[in-house]
Amino acid sequence: LRSYSPAVTIGGAVVADPLAGKRRRGSVSSIPGAADAADAADAAQAAVRMVEEAGTAGLDAATLAARVTVPLPVLLAALQGRDDVAAFGRDPVSLVSPRALATLAETAQARLRDFHGARRLDAGMPREELRRRVFARVPEGVFEAVLDGLAREGRARVSGDTVALADHEVRFTPEESAVRTALLAAVRAAELTGVDMAHPPPGMAADGRVLEKVARSLTAEGTLRRVGDALVERSRLEALKDEVRRRWPPGSRLDVAGFKDLTGLSRKFVIPLLEYLDRERVTRRTGADRFVLG
Repeated sequence: LRSYSPAVTIGGAVVADPLAGKRRRGSVSSIPGAADAADAADAAQAAVRMVEEAGTAGLDAATLAARVTVPLPVLLAALQGRDDVAAFGRDPVSLVSPRALATLAETAQARLRDFHGARRLDAGMPREELRRRVFARVPEGVFEAVLDGLAREGRARVSGDTVALADHEVRFTPEESAVRTALLAAVRAAELTGVDMAHPPPGMAADGRVLEKVARSLTAEGTLRRVGDALVERSRLEALKDEVRRRWPPGSRLDVAGFKDLTGLSRKFVIPLLEYLDRERVTRRTGADRFVLG
C-alpha cells in the first residue's frame, strides 16, 4: 500500500479474496480464507470455506480459483477426494458444500410434506415442480444428486415424473373410493371418446370437488390421460398408438379420413386424439399434413 504523496510504501498485506462481496465494516474474521491466507496461504482450505459461505447456490470453480488466486487445474487437484466439498457438472465445474446439499434435501422433504398435505390423493409431486420450487438456483446436477440421495436413504420415492415421501400412500375415503370405481367404469365404457369432466355421464352423482380430486389422482398415477377436454384410459391410448404404427409405416402420411375409419369416431373426437399423438411423438404435423414418426 503506497501513499499518493509522497509516493512511499506505508503498509502491506496478503490479499485474502480479490473478488469478495460487500461486508460490514470490521468483519474481517468472517472473511472466508482470511486466516488461512494470512497463516499459510492454504488455497484449498480457503476455497472450501468460500464454498461453504456460498450456500445452496455454490460457486463455479473458475471464479473460486480467481478468488484464491491459484490456477484452476491446481485448485481442482487440491480439492479432489475431499469430503467437505462436492463437484458438479463440467465446463464449468461447480462446487457445493455437504451442508448445502443437506439443507436442500431437508427443504425438498418439507415441500413434499406440504404437497401431500394439500393433495393427499396425488401419488406424488411433479418432478419439475419440485425442481422449480426448491432447486431453481442450484448448479446443474445438484437436483438429481439430492433426489438420488433421498431415494437411496429411503426418505423419498422417485417414480417417473413424480416424487413422493417414502411413507406417502394415497388413501381414499369410502366416498372417494366409490367415485373412483364409478369414474373408471365410465371411462372404460366410453373407450376412445373418453369422459368430459364438465359433463359427467348420468349416474355419476358426486360432489364436483370430489370428482375432480379423484380424476386428478387417476391422471397423476397414469391410469387416465387427458385428451382435449376428456379423460381416456391410458391402456386404450397405448393400443391406439400401436395400431397407428402397425397400419402406417414410419414417414407415411396419416390422413384424417383414414384415422376416422380406424377409430370409428367423428371429427369432434378424432382431432383431439391426433393432437395427443403429436404430443406423444407418434405423429408430427407439418402444415396441413400429419406424418407417422419412426
